[in-house]
Amino acid sequence: MAKSPLDTSLTILMPLKDRAQYTARILGYYNALQCPFKFLIADGGSHQELRKILREGTETDSLHYEYVEYPYDEDLIDYHTKMADVVDKIDTPFTLVMDNDDFFFMTAAYENMNFLINNPDYASSRGALNQIEVSDKIYGKLKVREDLYTLYPDSITGATASERVLDQSKHFHSNWHNVTRSEYIKVAYKLNALANPSNFRFTEQIICYLNILWGNGNRQGDLFLLHQVATPRTTKGNHFPPQEEWINSDYWVNDFSRMTDIIAAAISHCDGVDVTTAQEGFRSAYIHKLPGKEEMLLKKYEECKKIDNSDLIAKTLETLDKYDLKNHTSPLPFQIQTKSWQELQMVSLFLRTNANDQPVSSE
Repeated sequence: MAKSPLDTSLTILMPLKDRAQYTARILGYYNALQCPFKFLIADGGSHQELRKILREGTETDSLHYEYVEYPYDEDLIDYHTKMADVVDKIDTPFTLVMDNDDFFFMTAAYENMNFLINNPDYASSRGALNQIEVSDKIYGKLKVREDLYTLYPDSITGATASERVLDQSKHFHSNWHNVTRSEYIKVAYKLNALANPSNFRFTEQIICYLNILWGNGNRQGDLFLLHQVATPRTTKGNHFPPQEEWINSDYWVNDFSRMTDIIAAAISHCDGVDVTTAQEGFRSAYIHKLPGKEEMLLKKYEECKKIDNSDLIAKTLETLDKYDLKNHTSPLPFQIQTKSWQELQMVSLFLRTNANDQPVSSE
């Protein structure tokens, strides 16, 4: 692939917690491709053999990465703390967050950076996220499955943060893996750590709402990222319980209240409206996210309103004032010749021909 001024414009942020063989696989793949992007690896795992390999860097001599070791991720609090810290090390205009069981297409990364350069009113961009199966789990025959998000294919747009939050509520799907302007990624993970929710569904929603607060979210249909199904879970508990069970959980009122006030403070900061108006606007918009649950949500909202999060709102506004969220510099766009389908063939070939390559143990 031709040298591009965008080569030094993207950070691949990869949080780790064990699954060492998947980490070795993904870094081996991008090392073989001589991927030019910087990898920022935030390791909250306990696999000492992998940690030694990543410290020494001898297995990935063609890959540029920064390796940061953290205490073991016992729970979501540790994960939130880790992510809020590691984002300070991002020094590129754009960031893509990925897991170690994913494969992103470099061509698509260039294309989505180009889109953001040419469309300054957009905060993030991505193409299709397809599920995959691998016959022998780590290596083997590749089977590409459906796009994860086909229900709402259109971009999230709006002239204000409030309008984009409403659009995201009506047509929600994850922008977690979007190519995103880095200042927005930094703010999102800093504010998520302030909210510090008890359940990962809230974590995902906080990040995905914040990622569209500062600009539109582009969705396009080209191959962008492959996500492997049925890989080992790295966190405890049920991330996504049934909706009614989730709403009636003992943590929901507190977590939703904190999410509301974080997002409302951010809307206030972005749109110049008062926080109370933004709170009511977010609660009203959120009803669209869970159709058929309006009566249940309205009852819970009354409980949420009794919680005083004034300190949280003040800390949110203080955090936002530290970042320049309205001005961003970008490199020049670059014409890419390689196509995503060609990279799909590369992934398939790599998985088939490296079946005997097990650089680390599974434990």
